[in-house]
Amino acid sequence: MNDAACAADVPPLPYPDGWFALCFSDELKPGAVLTTPFMGRDVVLYRTALGVACAVDAYCPHQGAHLGRGGTVEGENLVCPFHGYAYGTDGRRAGVACERGGALALRTLRVCEWNGFVFVWQHARGLEPTWALPEVDMEGFSKPIGRAYTLRGVMQNLPENGYDLEHFSALHRWRDMVPHPPVVDGPRISMRVDMKWRSVKWSTVIGVHGLGCVSSDHQMKALGLEAKIFACGVQIAPLRWTFRDGISFRFSWLSNWPSWLQHPIYAILARILHRLWLVPVFNEDIMVWSNRDYAGYGRPGAGNSPYAVFQRWARQFYSSVD
Repeated sequence: MNDAACAADVPPLPYPDGWFALCFSDELKPGAVLTTPFMGRDVVLYRTALGVACAVDAYCPHQGAHLGRGGTVEGENLVCPFHGYAYGTDGRRAGVACERGGALALRTLRVCEWNGFVFVWQHARGLEPTWALPEVDMEGFSKPIGRAYTLRGVMQNLPENGYDLEHFSALHRWRDMVPHPPVVDGPRISMRVDMKWRSVKWSTVIGVHGLGCVSSDHQMKALGLEAKIFACGVQIAPLRWTFRDGISFRFSWLSNWPSWLQHPIYAILARILHRLWLVPVFNEDIMVWSNRDYAGYGRPGAGNSPYAVFQRWARQFYSSVD
């Protein structure tokens, strides 16, 4: 992308509403304090001694110190590095009197931990959460393993990707695709697609929960393989976004093996599958996403193709657009 093209970049969409993943759960150890960019501002994440994950505005309401730069966790409180003011998980000041008078309160964000990701709720009009991420049955599946990517563009690339059927054959070289009609259920949309990868029949259900969470179920019966792939995106600046992926799976032929043997085998296979399956596919997508022209992007199309249905469904998450 040359300098002239970058200078002409104009965000095609405002920041969306919904649940968005800001880190992996295992990045946020008890006592940890992390700073992450989120929709044009910094958010501070921390985990209390009891294991509660919290998200707050980055700046102390007392005198504006950045809580992610030297802030610490003491028990269940986040402590400002400037004057030692402590804030509980509800954002209220604890323990230290304020010389300027009045009650200090730190703005908090709603947090949800979901299948190894830490999500926060965002709404342009300040509404509290109106829907929840779905429960996922992980019985017998391996622990999810994944990585994070940060790139140019808009996060809607990620959830709409599964509904852009033409790109599967052109970019990823998958074939014999048979889509079923998308099913819309408020903030959720799902679609089943049957296809072939080389000579192996493959069935997948692509579930999208808001614009920040994709959870797809994959079956390759010939290999005895079931996989769950998670892909969670977040806009961090007008044309900058991050997504985190994860893959979890189980093999039917491993189900009767003793658990002490299953765990190390799954740990090894998870890294292999992630590196040889998920990473190459996403790298092909990233090559396109990072270099596309976003002028006019996101306009709902006509017709009943899965892509057009998805685009119309996605408009509900831009409440700042009249």
